[in-house]
Amino acid sequence: MRDHHFPRYHLDNQKECEEFVGALQSLLESVPLTVDVPALLSHWRWFGEWSMGCVGVLGDWIVETVDALWSEDKMVLTVEALTDYALQPDQRARLEMEARTGEHRVARAKAQSERQLQQFLETPAPDGKLIPANPDVFSTDGKDRARRGGRIGRAAQRDPVGDQIPTTNVSKCSFSGVLEILSQRFQERGIERVECPACHALRQITPRNGVLRFPSHDKRKTRTAQTEPRWVQGETGWEVISGTKP
Repeated sequence: MRDHHFPRYHLDNQKECEEFVGALQSLLESVPLTVDVPALLSHWRWFGEWSMGCVGVLGDWIVETVDALWSEDKMVLTVEALTDYALQPDQRARLEMEARTGEHRVARAKAQSERQLQQFLETPAPDGKLIPANPDVFSTDGKDRARRGGRIGRAAQRDPVGDQIPTTNVSKCSFSGVLEILSQRFQERGIERVECPACHALRQITPRNGVLRFPSHDKRKTRTAQTEPRWVQGETGWEVISGTKP
């Protein structure tokens, strides 16, 4: 994917003015009415100011005017007709504000991306990969901690590897995650209670996007036999039972 910004034409730039006139000429030559193209092109700055340099606004303006003239059996496109269907001053002010806001956001995002990329390139990791040493290096105000003399990175320590055994909360049950039950089959049976195969705790499960997930939970502390209808995991898969499990 590639992001591409299509900016409007700015009337204080000679090259963009020439491109705007070319776009205006193409639109006028496509109008199915009698059009004095050279005469209308002489008003190109008026077209540019009233469309805020946006070809999309310009095209909609011309199409709306032509449609109105056609419905009134008028066959000539004139400046007077275009004036009748031009945007109102309050609409132009609102669109101008939105356009400037959008341009500012695009420029700010581009500058921030370039700054972050440079920071990536200037912060190589020990293994040679170019990654930031600390997310705090990046800040929204454009001032990174490195330039302010702040500490980058973290203290040296050995990271854990492999499967880790939790030591902070031994009351948690080891079973959780996606259940191997088809969502359609689950809903057809009409039973929403599922028994944990590890500690026999009951939880009400609701399919989300066709997936059944048993939540992380505390171990069941009681030994009372479960008797209500529920899903249990048997030797051949999940099934619904009622009463105590054989």
